[in-house]
Amino acid sequence: MMRTLLIFLILSVTFCCSVFAGTTEKDQNHDQIVALLDSSHSMISSDPWSAMELARKAQLLSNEYHDSLGLVNSGILLGIVNKNLGQFEQATNFYLDAYQIAELRHDTERMSVCLNNIGSVYQEMGSYSRALEYYKESLAIEEKAGNKSGISLRQYNIGAIYELLDSLDLAAAYYFNSLLAERELNNPDGIFYALYGIGGVNIRRQIFTEAEKNLQEAFILAEKEQDIKLQTLAANELGRLFQQWNKPEQSIDYYTKALLLADSTEQKSIIKSVYLNLSEIFESRGECVRSLDYLKKFVEINEEINNIAISTKIEELQTVFQVERKQKELELEKTANELKTSEVKRQKNLRNFLLICIVLFAVLMASNINRFRKKTKN
Repeated sequence: MMRTLLIFLILSVTFCCSVFAGTTEKDQNHDQIVALLDSSHSMISSDPWSAMELARKAQLLSNEYHDSLGLVNSGILLGIVNKNLGQFEQATNFYLDAYQIAELRHDTERMSVCLNNIGSVYQEMGSYSRALEYYKESLAIEEKAGNKSGISLRQYNIGAIYELLDSLDLAAAYYFNSLLAERELNNPDGIFYALYGIGGVNIRRQIFTEAEKNLQEAFILAEKEQDIKLQTLAANELGRLFQQWNKPEQSIDYYTKALLLADSTEQKSIIKSVYLNLSEIFESRGECVRSLDYLKKFVEINEEINNIAISTKIEELQTVFQVERKQKELELEKTANELKTSEVKRQKNLRNFLLICIVLFAVLMASNINRFRKKTKN
């Protein structure tokens, strides 16, 4: 009886220690993955190369420790970084892999994020029909979940695609539905962009009075929120509205506002657009000197933007080269980690085997000693 109890205690202690150690190690691994993902997310805009490296490390650890949530989140981050770097195929592959894992987890929230992000990649590539498919799939998930914020964002994205496809009535309908949702949510940014979208569609449909209402409301909202970039967008669009409405004085006023706002925030693309539009307005009024002056400014800033674009492209190519080299290093590191993990498992199995042998040997020795004592008594 004593021998049986001893064996039970040894095995129980061994099992409990193993379970406790495994749980603690699992928590530590999860915390490490979360820390890597948080750091990666914070660097997406400022340092995409480092963000990529951290996300890849998180992915490798998630794979090693069978952390499915970590695999989904790292895949999404890698998709975002690759899209920002213009590596659209890689971005799509990361999103698709993350989607499949999220689907196995029945994680509809992240499934929707993956689908929406794939839609944004296709939109960036100019494949609007494919983008529409993915946005609508994502919208269906958000509607089923009843997530108003997610529904509104997808509606806005779908509206933007329909506008690009020149389906203006459908674009206006989706923008309007997004506006209703954002008003209900009391989200100033969402309300602004929905109004901005509706206003732009109404300009193209030549419903100028409605477009003015939409864009004036958007401009006032941006002023209230003290958001210079949104004020710039609205002022520029109001200038475009009045230019097409053949109201040059009001158009010049809003373009001038847009120019001052854009200059304070270095929004060069809007400055370039305003210079060209002002040149056209003054030319139509027969003010050739002023028209030529704005045209010269347009040429100068266009050249500046092109030079920046060339430098940025060179930097992107260098970044892509570094990323590809780092990816190869990470793949080698992954292989090394897999070999290390395999060796650790082998050592652990060997240790467990030796432990079992020792226990069995101890039991056997105890049994023999007990038997010997009984013989001696007899």
